[in-house]
Amino acid sequence: MKTKCLSRTQCLVAVSLMILGLLLTCYSAIGNLRQGGMQDLENITDVVPADEDGDEEYREKRDEFLRGFFGTGPGGVSPSAYTSALAAARALPPSPLLQGQKFMSPETLEVVAPWSSRIAPPIRNSYGGNASARVHTLAIDPINANVLYTGSSGGLAKTTDGGVTWRYLSDAWASQSISSIAVNPNASNHVYVGTGVDPHFGVGLYRSLDRGTTWSNFGATEFGGTVIRAIAIGARSGRGSLVYVANGLSHDSGLWRSSDSGVTWTRLRQAGQPDSTEEYNGIHDLTIDPSTQPSALYITDDDGAFKSTDSGQSWTLIHGVLTGSRNRLSVVNSTLYLLGPRDPDHNLYKSIDRGAKWTQIPTKCFDEADSCAADDGGIGFSVFAVDPFNPNVILGGNQALYRTDNGGLSWTEIEPWYGINIHTDQRVIAFSQTAPGVAYDGNDGGVVRSTDAGQQWTNLNQNLPGALLYSVALSADGSMIAGTQDNGAVFSSVGAPWEMILGGDSYHDLIDPTGSTWAYSVLYSPNSFRRLNRETGHLKNISPAQFIVSEQPRRYEPCAFFPAFSMNPSSPTHVIAACQHVVRTLDGPTVTSEGWTTIGESLPDPVNATYEAPSNSNVVYAVADRRKVWVTTNADSGPAAVWSEITKNLPGGVWAITVHPTDPQTVYLACNAGVYKTSDMGTTWTQQGVPNLFYRDVAIDPANPQHVFAASFAGVFASTNGGLTWGSMSDGIPAGMIVSGLSFNATSRQLAASTYGRGVYIFNLGAPPTASMNSSANPATTSEL
Repeated sequence: MKTKCLSRTQCLVAVSLMILGLLLTCYSAIGNLRQGGMQDLENITDVVPADEDGDEEYREKRDEFLRGFFGTGPGGVSPSAYTSALAAARALPPSPLLQGQKFMSPETLEVVAPWSSRIAPPIRNSYGGNASARVHTLAIDPINANVLYTGSSGGLAKTTDGGVTWRYLSDAWASQSISSIAVNPNASNHVYVGTGVDPHFGVGLYRSLDRGTTWSNFGATEFGGTVIRAIAIGARSGRGSLVYVANGLSHDSGLWRSSDSGVTWTRLRQAGQPDSTEEYNGIHDLTIDPSTQPSALYITDDDGAFKSTDSGQSWTLIHGVLTGSRNRLSVVNSTLYLLGPRDPDHNLYKSIDRGAKWTQIPTKCFDEADSCAADDGGIGFSVFAVDPFNPNVILGGNQALYRTDNGGLSWTEIEPWYGINIHTDQRVIAFSQTAPGVAYDGNDGGVVRSTDAGQQWTNLNQNLPGALLYSVALSADGSMIAGTQDNGAVFSSVGAPWEMILGGDSYHDLIDPTGSTWAYSVLYSPNSFRRLNRETGHLKNISPAQFIVSEQPRRYEPCAFFPAFSMNPSSPTHVIAACQHVVRTLDGPTVTSEGWTTIGESLPDPVNATYEAPSNSNVVYAVADRRKVWVTTNADSGPAAVWSEITKNLPGGVWAITVHPTDPQTVYLACNAGVYKTSDMGTTWTQQGVPNLFYRDVAIDPANPQHVFAASFAGVFASTNGGLTWGSMSDGIPAGMIVSGLSFNATSRQLAASTYGRGVYIFNLGAPPTASMNSSANPATTSEL
């Protein structure tokens, strides 16, 4: 592989320095933050973890983490159980904390929604400049190329002015995870949208007959609990348009056809064995050739690329594929194109005779390229698009975006992978079929547009709300730090837009809740723990020395993909970090890498969550391998502390742990299978909440610990009686939104909810609750589960 940088890590140094020079004067505080962080770095490996996208071990750990996060890995639940859980969650009544309350905006003296999204887009100074949520799919209106639909984990968004302004259309849907979009080429008011983003279960297909004003959900039985990977629209039949859907992630997946514009469905091809226990990938891609009668159908699955010329009744193998490679298909001017992303050199092919013979399109790496991914000298694309007005122009994407104007004989890297206007990691590319030169690219930071067939690109994320947040920490003054997928650790100063302060992926980020100087972040490495001084802007590496196994070469003990990192909300100078060793400092603002104190012996498995009891620093809990819960009651003894396992009958899939503010024996767990509570330090556990809903965090109101909040894949739920009964707390958050984290600030009495798609939402709880709120909830307004 030929590269300009010796590694992605070294390239990050270059982009970080470049960003520093571009920061505007009005953001000098963040500029100082980045500058200070760079000044404190001792060597190049301090910028980001040594693991990188090109590293197979890193990719395996990341994929394992994502399967776990979306509940499809070990400790997960079945698609049918999850679908039932969503229905039960939607049936919950409003929480008494929400019901009947009105909230007055101090700025406008008007009644406002209980939840508000206060941080305006975009994420600033990310890869490619302005960023939003990862765009998985997009579709261009066949008549007006300024009309674009995009799909992300934040929902379905639409622009009618080429990306200047945006509006989400899916806020009422049961899922905001959008995987595929198709606009009827013969009736552009007909729009079809598939849900479920690998590896997250979807809820079926949505259809609009009025350009997105109103929607109907179809195919919930056929497609619920799966991912709709592709939609294709054929000719009109007697009862409506022919619509084809390819789905995966279930043994019932396959290729489906509707003859009545999506109302009813027939499966044409079942891919996989219903009685198999092995993981199944399903159909990867689908396209049609409308120039033939009937339209020729093309699909790819793990067995190859196939063609049908009889509406799916029979199939012919036209090309072999590598198992699990998610091959891509496209028909442009009756020429068929096939991309094999995990073929040894990510080969790109074309056929002018509908798959009988194939010609390989050259994709050779060149000296100036810095993101070539193939093993034998090829660039290695994962997505591509062919210009219908000039098929010699092809756009291809991996981490970076590439272009050829001579059919592949030579390629140009449009921007380096770390981005100037284009975010890293390309996900989807499309040319307009009616407006020459217009193309759109969706990537891990949003969407960009070209009007000259891909030579120059404009970033369209300035007004596109979205961020894939794993966590959020809220300070009393309204400042926040959050961990994101694709945009690293981000910081917002008192409602200002997010600024990326450290690139990569980030999960457990902390801030002093009293509103003072300190915040902390960690990426996906034991060498990525950072302390942020908000006043000086310095970012300091404080990664614990205990995690280093050897210096030459430097190796670290096994860690969870995101190492554990937590702060005692009652004593914010107390900070805990963990890989297999659990370490603590009682003075986070001054600790150095050598200043952490080990708590007990190393645990047998990597630790993914920790929590120090707010009322007793001797009591520390830890979750290891997302399935084992440990506690020590003499943490102040340091290395002499003793850990005891208290897992008992708990299921796997434990994501977060929260301890009662005054009773160290009372603990809540956020698990795939439910919220679990113990009142006796783990001797017994009780399941609470809707089962199988994928819970990711729990927060407690310290002014009334009976008030408990849970973050789930169906929104926020609240209990006013210590978890006995629960009600919905999600009014104001889009329905079906994944809520990934919670942060309750006792001083401001605000609850922050991070979402995996639309950023952060804030709820004002007002004054501490009255006595009437402290009793058990009224059975008429809550659900006992």
